[in-house]
Amino acid sequence: MGEGVESGRMSDARHPLDAGQARALAMEGAGPVLVRGGPSSGRTALALARVEKSVLQSSFVPERTLVLCAGPLSAACFRRRLVDAVGDVTASVVVSDFAGLCRSLLAAADIPARPVPDMFREGFLLDAIEVVRRRGARAALERSPTFIADEIAQVVKGRALGDRRTYLDVERGGRFRPLDVRDRETLHDVYLEYQKRLDAAGYVDAEDLPIRGMKALDGGAQPGYDLVVIDDGQFLSRASLLLGRALAQPGDRVMLLLDESSRPHPLGFPMREAGLEVAGRSLELVGAKRVDPALTAFVDAMHRAEEDGAPAPIADVDVIERVAVPEFLEQFSAASRIVKQWMAAGMKAASIAVVTRHTRDLAAAAAALRAQGIPATGAEDPERFAVREGVALLDVDDIRGLRFDGVVVVGVNDGTWPDVRSVDVADRFADRRRLRVAASRADVRLAIVHEAGRLSPFIPPLKPPAA
Repeated sequence: MGEGVESGRMSDARHPLDAGQARALAMEGAGPVLVRGGPSSGRTALALARVEKSVLQSSFVPERTLVLCAGPLSAACFRRRLVDAVGDVTASVVVSDFAGLCRSLLAAADIPARPVPDMFREGFLLDAIEVVRRRGARAALERSPTFIADEIAQVVKGRALGDRRTYLDVERGGRFRPLDVRDRETLHDVYLEYQKRLDAAGYVDAEDLPIRGMKALDGGAQPGYDLVVIDDGQFLSRASLLLGRALAQPGDRVMLLLDESSRPHPLGFPMREAGLEVAGRSLELVGAKRVDPALTAFVDAMHRAEEDGAPAPIADVDVIERVAVPEFLEQFSAASRIVKQWMAAGMKAASIAVVTRHTRDLAAAAAALRAQGIPATGAEDPERFAVREGVALLDVDDIRGLRFDGVVVVGVNDGTWPDVRSVDVADRFADRRRLRVAASRADVRLAIVHEAGRLSPFIPPLKPPAA
């Protein structure tokens, strides 16, 4: 396997910086720095270099340097690579994901943060919808519960921080298609009823964490950090980005790393709303990338389809395998055979991921790999995952922020992608985007495993052979 430059890899991060990385590293002084770059363009290597630069300063205090990653797995991998690349002096650097950081802030402020179980969250939302429905028929309540849940999580909380006036006034476009004022008022009423149930039961959901984290900061629960580096910022809400900015006070030294396709931000809000669109302190990494161009074209076709509808046909290439099997359970055996073939061709087990939509399917994937004598590690223990020697077993949410040479996505069937319950256009959009993120984690090989005759409509079709 080649040099690793992203958080899914265990290889040495010490290698010369290219011109774009060097320019980003030279941007010093107060105020945030935005860096965009595509898959394997060197964003995470730049984050490592930025921390190493701080280490060399006489005023360096490890505990006052904060690195925030997309999730607990990418945080554990980054922490491991940081110590390996820079040394034990960085062992006390705070490396976390936003949820973990928020929970530690709330614990320090003695603010309860008991996570709501999925079953209760769904029940609370349905109860809230019914309460508002009894007040009178409203068109917005005919949208799917998934759409309403996403609207509350990503816009009411993630973007407007729960404030009614802010929510009614937000600019909307792209992912968040227009809703008239009456619809927004209805959905804010649902949010209030839903939040009432969460509070009464003593629960918080993930989107509450950054909002409460900012309140904890206001209460003096945490001093500011000398440096805050945010990797894979494209996965974050406005609330999370505002929290990251607040943690960098008073020096306001923030390096925010985003995917190059995030314009202005995939969650639909202008970066200025988070105070992070700064003229003259934003650049794009354009160095050589490890990703096979055919994989880039495949992911780009999926990305364009998020706005345009059906994905455009692409060429049939060897690096993307489409494997059809007769029955559902045979998909896992097919995935294990693909992994075995890749390993026989020289790909290391630790650089391969097998991905499913649902966590419940990972056990079947693990059993199929064991039958082939292939070791595998799941996401249950992030620290163990970071030093694994076996194949990574992940669901589509766990793979965010990681990269692999080979990715096998299992169960790419119509009825799973999109889910049979995805009846709203917003539901299908969310399904499509999650599948695209999973596919985009591959640098060298990608395999799509599905039942014969049931390939997901989200997968770009093949161009007909040339005459």
